[in-house]
Amino acid sequence: KSIRSIDAEKWVVIAGDRWSSAFHWPSYNTQLVKDAWMRDPNNNLMFEAHLYFDKDYSGYYTNRYEKYDPMIGVVRAKPFVEWLNRYRLRGFIGEHGAPDFSPSAVVAMDNMLKYLGQHCIPSTYWAAGPWWGDYALSLDVKSGKPRPQLPILQKHAANKPSRRRRIIPGPTPPHLFHRAGDGSRFDPRHPRASPSGVHRDQ
Repeated sequence: KSIRSIDAEKWVVIAGDRWSSAFHWPSYNTQLVKDAWMRDPNNNLMFEAHLYFDKDYSGYYTNRYEKYDPMIGVVRAKPFVEWLNRYRLRGFIGEHGAPDFSPSAVVAMDNMLKYLGQHCIPSTYWAAGPWWGDYALSLDVKSGKPRPQLPILQKHAANKPSRRRRIIPGPTPPHLFHRAGDGSRFDPRHPRASPSGVHRDQ
C-alpha cells in the first residue's frame, strides 16, 4: 500500500508466507485474497512462490539417497498455479532447484517446467554464479563438472510462451520491480540466502 501511494505504475512482487511454498500457498496466503489491495488497478502485481522437491520442501536436499517421484514438481506447483488461475492473477516460481547428485530430481524438474510452460508460469532457477563453489544446485561450479540441470533449463527456456497467458489481462511486466517483503524468516547461514539465478522471461 505504501508503494502504491508514491508509485502506481511499477510492478510489485509479492512473496508468500511459509517461505513462499508453492504447494502450501493456498493454505497460508488467504489474506492475499481477502485484502482489497490485491486487486491492483493496473493489475501490476506478481506473486512469487518457491518450490523444491525434498521431503521438508526446504531445498537443502540433505538426503542424497532420496528418490523423487517424476511428477512431484507438478504436484507441488499445482496448488499455486490453480490459485493464480482461480483469482486471475499473475505469478511465477521465484526459486526452484535440483541437486546434481539426483537424476530423479532432474527428471522431476523437467516435468515441472513442462507443466509450468503449459500454464505460462515463468520461473527462476536457484542458483548460478561463480562464487557457489561446488554447491550441488549451482549451474556454475569451480570444478567444471557436468551440470545435469542445465540442458533441461535450456530446453524449456527455448520454448515459445503459451497462448494461455491472455486469460490474465494486463500489460507486459517492465524490467524494474519493487519487491514487497513476505515477513518470513531470513537465515543468512542458509546456502540460498543470496539470490541469483537463470531467468526465463514470460
